[in-house]
Amino acid sequence: PALYAGASVILHERFDAGATFDAIEELRPTLSVQVPATMQALTSHARWAGADLSSLRMIACGSSVIPERLLRAFIKRGIPPVQVYGSTETGPVAVYQTTDTAMRKPGSTGREALHCELRIVG
Repeated sequence: PALYAGASVILHERFDAGATFDAIEELRPTLSVQVPATMQALTSHARWAGADLSSLRMIACGSSVIPERLLRAFIKRGIPPVQVYGSTETGPVAVYQTTDTAMRKPGSTGREALHCELRIVG
C-alpha cells in the first residue's frame, strides 16, 4: 500500500543502527518500521541521544509486544510508537495499538484495524 500511494521506501541489506541513524538524518522519513530488537539497538547506540529524529512522526513495531522501557524511550524522544500485527494472509496490519493505549495497558496487542474482526480463542 505504501508504494501504491506514492511513498518512498528505504531498505537496507541488513540492520545496522548507525546506518539507520544516517538514513533518518539524511533522507528524513516520516515513518520507521522496526521490531523490538532493532528498537533496542537504536536506543542503546551512542548516537541515540543526539541523533536528529525530528522527521519521524511515528515508529511502527511488529513481531512482538514493545517492552515498556522502549515505549518510554521513543516517547521521550517525541516519536510515538505504534504496535502493529499483520501477516501476508491478513494484509499489512490487522491489529494495532496506539501509544496512548500502550501506556495504559502495557503488553496488550491492541485493537482491530479497519475492515478486520478479532476473536480471542483459547
